[in-house]
Amino acid sequence: MKAIHVIEAFESKQPAYAGNYHSDGKTLCLFGNPIAEHREDGLYVTFAGWPTSTTAKALNWISGVSVSRRGGDISINGKTVETSLDWVKV
Repeated sequence: MKAIHVIEAFESKQPAYAGNYHSDGKTLCLFGNPIAEHREDGLYVTFAGWPTSTTAKALNWISGVSVSRRGGDISINGKTVETSLDWVKV
């Protein structure tokens, strides 16, 4: 299974595992760190303290999520993220 398949499973709220990606259907983890969660009021995403291109790529694979990083600034769906630990509702 490839990483994109884990993200597709997460979007369908199904468990999946491949390499450094894991989903229990509710939470998507990268290298063991939660980077996306289905909550009662919607989908939330975070860089989990790791504002790397790998995390950005994983988040961008999630439908409805658009991540950009410029000059040390991070935005998710056009919202500036104060710290790489912040959770953003998308």
